[in-house]
Amino acid sequence: MIIAATIYLLRSFCVMSTAIPMPQKEYNCNRIEVKDGWERLSRVVRFYAAIGLKSNGIKTCGDYVFSGHTVIMTLLVLSINEYTPRSMICLHTLNWIVGIFGVFFILLGHGHYTLDILLAFFISSKLFSYHHTIAINMSLISRDTHRMKKCFPVLYYFEQDTDGHIPNEYEWPLPKVKKVESFYSDVKFSFGSYFSSKSKQDV
Repeated sequence: MIIAATIYLLRSFCVMSTAIPMPQKEYNCNRIEVKDGWERLSRVVRFYAAIGLKSNGIKTCGDYVFSGHTVIMTLLVLSINEYTPRSMICLHTLNWIVGIFGVFFILLGHGHYTLDILLAFFISSKLFSYHHTIAINMSLISRDTHRMKKCFPVLYYFEQDTDGHIPNEYEWPLPKVKKVESFYSDVKFSFGSYFSSKSKQDV
């Protein structure tokens, strides 16, 4: 979330400072007059509810540099590959294939220029790798704490108490679900022990 928020903050500056022609010639982009703040807020809510997709009736003009959908897909692919065991080769391969096809369909639908997508992939992948490299190498953080706080305040705030690389260990996030899983394991073990002892007695 921190990486995505940082990239989208950078994207907001790019959208405000750049204006390039529309990829679709038939797309009408007349100026929209917003009457008040409530109308502006309602447009924002509708935009997020429709995930920014034109197929859901959302009309966007000029927000091309760089592709926000490519950012999300790139971060999702990299996160799945980073936080799943290396032995899941099939999952990682399928993950990259789905991500590449997603980007291809954005180009196919003329939703972005190729440059927008390449720039989004480059920024997302680099920031993702930089964040994890610094977070894993605690020597980079502890060597100059003052500089880390000044240059990377958000990264330092969230990663200062980590002990380097965190292993991929999975557990239920909710205690009630964990209790149900524990109860199921106990019942399964009890039944297994019962039938095992009974089969030995029959023999």
